[in-house]
Amino acid sequence: MNSSFLSLFELAKIYRFEDLLSSLDHRSEWIVKVKENHRENHPYSEQEVLEFIHNLDPKTFLFQSWIEASASLKNTLHFGRIETAPQLSANIEQHAFFEEFVDYLSPFLYPILKSQCAEGMNLMIWASFIRFTSKEERKQLEMFAFHQLFPISTWKTEMEQWKAEKDFHQWCQRILTKERIQLLNLFSNQIYFLKLELVNFLQTMIEHPLSDRKFALWWIKELQHIELQAAHQKRVDELLIQLRTNDTHIKKLQRKQKLPWKKMGLALVIGFFIFGLTFIFVQLKNKIEPENIQTSSFSQFTVEERKHLDSIIQHLSKNGNEDIEHLDPNLPFYGVSESLYFQASIKNKAIQQLIDDLKKDWILHEKNLYQSASMGQAVSRFTYQDLIPLEQKTKGKLTIWKNDSDYDVLVLVYEEKGSGYVAALPSKKELRFNLHQQDHFLILAGLQLETRKPIQQGDQPSKKLNVHFRKIDANFEKTFQERYLMEKSSTSKFLIAGKKGERLDLIDVNAVAKFEQ
Repeated sequence: MNSSFLSLFELAKIYRFEDLLSSLDHRSEWIVKVKENHRENHPYSEQEVLEFIHNLDPKTFLFQSWIEASASLKNTLHFGRIETAPQLSANIEQHAFFEEFVDYLSPFLYPILKSQCAEGMNLMIWASFIRFTSKEERKQLEMFAFHQLFPISTWKTEMEQWKAEKDFHQWCQRILTKERIQLLNLFSNQIYFLKLELVNFLQTMIEHPLSDRKFALWWIKELQHIELQAAHQKRVDELLIQLRTNDTHIKKLQRKQKLPWKKMGLALVIGFFIFGLTFIFVQLKNKIEPENIQTSSFSQFTVEERKHLDSIIQHLSKNGNEDIEHLDPNLPFYGVSESLYFQASIKNKAIQQLIDDLKKDWILHEKNLYQSASMGQAVSRFTYQDLIPLEQKTKGKLTIWKNDSDYDVLVLVYEEKGSGYVAALPSKKELRFNLHQQDHFLILAGLQLETRKPIQQGDQPSKKLNVHFRKIDANFEKTFQERYLMEKSSTSKFLIAGKKGERLDLIDVNAVAKFEQ
């Protein structure tokens, strides 16, 4: 039995209260049966079972009944193995509580799905379960599955090795099977940018030296089976029309020819000359512009990463406002202070105290009890008593954070039972610091960090806090509620993207962090 999931109906068999399962009203009788029938060889301790029964509420009781009605879901949760696609009645799928049901299932299904994502199993059956996971966990699963099934960087190397036309064509058929396309079409729009990256790569096949007109026509027809947004689908369709009407031709890549020795020597001389100039320029630049924690240079992002990020930002700009209304940036976000208090507390006391102070700070801000003292000048450095400046954090690997948004943010990093760190990252700036495995972090977003000046004595939330956001909107609340955990310690990059008045997103370029909340 999978210890992470307890089934009320399996417990009823073990402890012999199956005939009392019609209602939660019989809870006290279930407890009596558990105490009477508990044995040392049972899979759970008596205390675990009693706590489970005690914590059952009407919705959980309903969800347990729905799981019992699906043999596939029940067996997957019970044994931790995927065997058949889940079948649920239409009434359940259309029920008002179905989304909450998905949230209930997700923590149990996620580890099972992640461990069983392999090409050796029936991927379509595997994919039929991902709709029963939460939005963020589904995204993680889809990204994991995508990179398993479509290793583009490996394919780029493989496609250069083929010398015979037959081998190349067979390889193409193998990497883009009907099943893989079906699976790709099941993925949500959360990883649409990866789908675009794949389609862009697949289109380069028609320029391979072993490609010809017949192959190109067949290949583009295969690409048409991939479900794309209208604008991208139109490009694929237009390419097929051009090939059919002779408006374009297949351009075969030329084989590399050996350079004559004289030309090779000249090329080497020129190469060394350019290298020398570049080296001198870099040395001079480093003397003139010493590296510090904040800079407007984003050269650390490679060309490939920039293209990758561009596709993400384009996707977010079109689809990123589903859960946040378009905002008037000139209006404050009233009511934010009340809803923020429903957020679960952070175990790091110093970080939680800062968040509590910022909550109270905004309540006072709404009441116009203080004004900005910096006269419109943005604050680039943020300090808070009991929190360490992020640039002083030495444990972990270097992370590069680029704030490409219109918002200023505070970056908060903390260990669950240890130190807390903070730094300001203004709009269009870059921040560098170390992150270690199991570090937690979040960002807080607003429009222009400024020095605060109390109007009435005693109204400030804390003497520790002397900076605030000039304006905030729904992104202030959104970022409060989104926390991350570093799953592996490695050199990595993060991008903050979002226009003023639109959704703000933190993009984990190297997929090293896990969304916690």
